[in-house]
Amino acid sequence: MPKKLLVSISLAFICSCSSNDSNEEPQQPSSSSVAETPSSSSIVQSSSSSGGQAVNCTEAYNPATHFCDKRDGNLYKIVKIGEQVWFAENLNYNASGSRCYDDLQSNCEKYGRHYDWATAMVLDKECNEMDCSGRVSYMHKGICPEGWHVASQGDWGALANSAYEDNSFYTLGGICIDKCSDGVRKYCNNAGVRGYYWSDVSTAGWFMVTGEVYTNPSATCGMIYMELIMNSVRCVQGEWKSYRVDFNTNGGTPETIPYVVIDSGSTYWGNKYPENPAKIGYTFGGWFDGDMQYTNITPRTKDVTLIAKWNKLEEGGKGEDYTDTRNSQSQIYPTVILNGKRWFAKNLNFNASGSLCHSNLQANCDKHGRLYTWDIANSVACPSGWHLPTNDEWVDLIEFAGGYEFAGRALKSKTDWDGNDDFNFSALPGGSHNGITFEYGVTYEYIGLAGLWWTSTKFEGSPLYKSVLSFNDDIGGGVDMLAEYSLSVRCVED
Repeated sequence: MPKKLLVSISLAFICSCSSNDSNEEPQQPSSSSVAETPSSSSIVQSSSSSGGQAVNCTEAYNPATHFCDKRDGNLYKIVKIGEQVWFAENLNYNASGSRCYDDLQSNCEKYGRHYDWATAMVLDKECNEMDCSGRVSYMHKGICPEGWHVASQGDWGALANSAYEDNSFYTLGGICIDKCSDGVRKYCNNAGVRGYYWSDVSTAGWFMVTGEVYTNPSATCGMIYMELIMNSVRCVQGEWKSYRVDFNTNGGTPETIPYVVIDSGSTYWGNKYPENPAKIGYTFGGWFDGDMQYTNITPRTKDVTLIAKWNKLEEGGKGEDYTDTRNSQSQIYPTVILNGKRWFAKNLNFNASGSLCHSNLQANCDKHGRLYTWDIANSVACPSGWHLPTNDEWVDLIEFAGGYEFAGRALKSKTDWDGNDDFNFSALPGGSHNGITFEYGVTYEYIGLAGLWWTSTKFEGSPLYKSVLSFNDDIGGGVDMLAEYSLSVRCVED
């Protein structure tokens, strides 16, 4: 009694480095629900192999049972399964980087060619090593001929659930590994025992067709990386037009954003729409193609490179508010552009473990922000994309604001302290906490009198800080503050 071939999704990347290929014939499926195979009597080339037979596409052949790939003249059997039309043979298109099983041309004629995933999908080679799902469209054509697409995860799932069990449909071409993780061994195995086919989702592994009888080879080569795997490809009729969208950040950061592929006419970007880039001294004005702005609901009608538009901020001008969502209650921080850098215009109020409200009063946190030891300030205080300013960044800010003699007055808040707030920095006197207990028991100090902020810089083992005092125009600093003290924090954008 013939046995039914099994179709499954392989998620494992542990494969043999043995080259002891099995010569065993594929197990025969049951014929209880086999669809009839169309007659090929009208085909001029009647001996088409499992990997496609080279013919002249102008010669007569039956388009109901065969398809001729005009790129190379290969003729493929085709079959309708449910509502889909499939290649009934493995693709044998000689793309750069593809290979024959054991590098034998006779195996290409028998099993078709083997491809790494990026080659199969016609994507950059980097996609063998990273998530490129944003570049894959619905019914992705990939390496298949015009009017066909690489069998998708959904296509394979539908096939597995169908009643189609004709064993001639499957070509158990095995798998090829360009090299093992030791960087040396190169091999192919499992021909005649298993067939491995790419889907449109590289991170989900591949689809596998196997006989129920399988002997595990003895040797293993450890972890097999996606860029080393070469599988077969099946094509399914139907191609969905899609367009490539590239992004030029125009001097912003990050410098490069991966391109994405969007279906024709679609207004749906899903998770493909990139986060807004940033540029010091500017606000992001959107993505543009010439004068036309593209948003996440703009239909795509062509391949396009979108260029970031930037709106220059005046020095001392207010930047976009930043929302910190790390705590359950989001904190909104106004920002200001000073000396080409974007600073928080408000003391940090992130409730990090070990941080304090002055005098243990929540009202002081609400107004002056929290107080942090140097270790906390320098490690977890500022949100991603921001950092604790270095001493040099503070010095540059001070020089920009008039130098040490005048910067204090220029940076202090006008409404809540005794400054001019010439640059919207709005410095406040948040005071400090002394983490070392003395006999007189004073631990919280200077609120309303002095603002003290950590830098990320140490000098001879002691962290540097900057301070502003009431009724003074100058701004000071020192190296005598112990790291156990808790001071205020301002963040600056990376």
